[in-house]
Amino acid sequence: MATKQTEKKKLTPEKKKKIKLSENERALFNVIFKNNEEGIKAAAAAKEAGIERTTALGYVDNMVDKELIYVDNDKMLHVNGDFGYVLGCSFGKGETVICLELADFTLASKAFINDLLDGDALKFLDAYNFTSAVDGNEAIWRTETPNSTLQSLADMVDDIGKFVIALDHKINMISLSICFGDHVNNLTKTFVRSRLIPDYPMFNQDIPSTLFSSRVLHQLTDRGITLNCDHNAKAALICERNAQRGVLNPNKIQGGSTGSAIYMGTGLGSALVAGFEPGSGHLIRSDDNGAGCRFGHLKVLSGEDCKGMGTCSCGLTDSGCLEQAVKRIFAGDKDDEGIDFKKASGKEIRTYLENHPEKNEQFVELLSRAIITTCDIINCSFVCFTGRISTFSKVFERQLNLKLIPYNNTIRNTNLKVLYSEIGPNAAAIGMGMIAFFNWLGEEID
Repeated sequence: MATKQTEKKKLTPEKKKKIKLSENERALFNVIFKNNEEGIKAAAAAKEAGIERTTALGYVDNMVDKELIYVDNDKMLHVNGDFGYVLGCSFGKGETVICLELADFTLASKAFINDLLDGDALKFLDAYNFTSAVDGNEAIWRTETPNSTLQSLADMVDDIGKFVIALDHKINMISLSICFGDHVNNLTKTFVRSRLIPDYPMFNQDIPSTLFSSRVLHQLTDRGITLNCDHNAKAALICERNAQRGVLNPNKIQGGSTGSAIYMGTGLGSALVAGFEPGSGHLIRSDDNGAGCRFGHLKVLSGEDCKGMGTCSCGLTDSGCLEQAVKRIFAGDKDDEGIDFKKASGKEIRTYLENHPEKNEQFVELLSRAIITTCDIINCSFVCFTGRISTFSKVFERQLNLKLIPYNNTIRNTNLKVLYSEIGPNAAAIGMGMIAFFNWLGEEID
């Protein structure tokens, strides 16, 4: 997408908080954003947004004055990407991913950050063994999540906060946005239920005060940097819906659809969206504003097949839920070492399934049962696989399609679309940056 590379003036914390758009301005901004790569003329944007041309020109002037958008030499409107920045973070039991994102939803470059901080950025990344999460120069990294103690995790989160503050001395940092694989209430910023640290379960616990020091929290607040918290499957769905490479873009999904994003981090999470339109739609959440759909804990086994499974992370023993059953498939037996499904990389899982076709068949059977149950309840038009699961989907894709053919042919009037992410494990961190910008502009994300 086009980005205006200019010398940015620093925004005061008050101005960061005040840059809110009216409903009509947001509608116009969304049109400009959707056409950002090629640009769009003001008159065309006004027509598409359903706003009278003269009124729209006033909105354009206002957003240009705020430097939220700019006009190129051909009088085309674009979002000014370097107007503001967000650090998006995704924390799973196995892996943490962080990225620096611009206001046009593109990623900053590693060289850009290094130049800003005169090499100090690398000291923070090296201290936690962050490595590049992509091939290329995009500012997105991953490392193992410290899961030995709550203190070790809090230390890393607090240092991420310090990293954001250091960046804000040079560029306009709008938000630090973090998501987790556990049950999170995004409005109250609390863990509804979390087992991020195996020996330290957290219930209805405030995320900022648990993971950040008071000093860092005060500095973030004083600098006008907001803190957003959410569930990783919700963030991944937002990424797939709005990223240029997202599989839920306008060319793949029909407007008005209802669907599910199945996100695999250390478990099998999911997000549901109703009334889908590119860039909009309603995320479905539970009464406590948390997960909304516990795909990984749908019951897929019963009777004798459940015995000896032990206690799942959902708290139930021998429940026969999907995660519990999948974990047992990969656990191996006396003739097979097996792998830890929750900690193994996508590459390791792919290799294991390729070498054990009978295990792959069992995995597909369980996955298809859970998908059909979900689709029967909410009549999904699509299912999107994202996160770690998309990195080994080629192993099971054909078999899963064969399992779903009878379901589509006998029960449904239309075929269920099954989509596989190109962004994969990085989707949740990138999606958190997008959520932050939506919230910052006053957009109701769900």
